[in-house]
Amino acid sequence: MAIQNLLKGRGKGTYKIEEGISSVSDGGTIATGLNTIVSCSLTGVAASGNYNVPNVISISGGTVTVGLSGAAQGTAPASITAATDVHIIAIGY
Repeated sequence: MAIQNLLKGRGKGTYKIEEGISSVSDGGTIATGLNTIVSCSLTGVAASGNYNVPNVISISGGTVTVGLSGAAQGTAPASITAATDVHIIAIGY
């Protein structure tokens, strides 16, 4: 995952942006490499007709715990226990 610097809107210093794709299952974690996360966005990566909907369960320091549900096309959604690709963008320092 790439970390980029982003100027803070208030005072001196910079926020960092962590961006990348991680393979995770429901209840799994993503370690971003940041010390503290201020904001985080997760997006599911579609795979051959299947869909997934990731959400943030919790953030602790620089680690995000992910809730993940989805299913094959035309099927009712459920928790995904197999590792699935999730796109993450995290801002912090």
